[in-house]
Amino acid sequence: MKSYVTNFQIWWTCLENIDEVMHYSNPLCSWQMSNAVFHHAFIVFQTENWWWSIEKNNEGVIIQRSKKLESVRDMYRRVKRTTGITSLTDIILVKKSSECTKKNELINYLWRKDYLNQEYGVLSYNCQHFADLIFKRIAESKNLQLDVYFDSAADQP
Repeated sequence: MKSYVTNFQIWWTCLENIDEVMHYSNPLCSWQMSNAVFHHAFIVFQTENWWWSIEKNNEGVIIQRSKKLESVRDMYRRVKRTTGITSLTDIILVKKSSECTKKNELINYLWRKDYLNQEYGVLSYNCQHFADLIFKRIAESKNLQLDVYFDSAADQP
């Protein structure tokens, strides 16, 4: 028997609440002594059934999903994330929040602000900047007046 995913199922899963959001960092290379200045930043969040990570690098925006926290926090595309030679260069929890939004609001925000198409810049628009924006949006959106814009042309073939 074939299994089909309906538009309703897709729509319904987008309405899931994000229960908790965490901002992490890890070193850029294994010989670093600290994550203080040079580090990679990424976001992990939890919904009712899944753990998710979202991050940006020079390859693009990467979203991972798993039933286990360790699979998105400690791994990047099924390869262990870089850690350094001291405990200061482990994967470090920078901040977390449980005041969160819904997944569909995050998706609308990413699309509206065109974050997925912004060029990656080592100094200007990098993973740290992206993670800060995403964390702020997820964590503080309960207090924001949401201005969701739907383009009717997007529904046209």
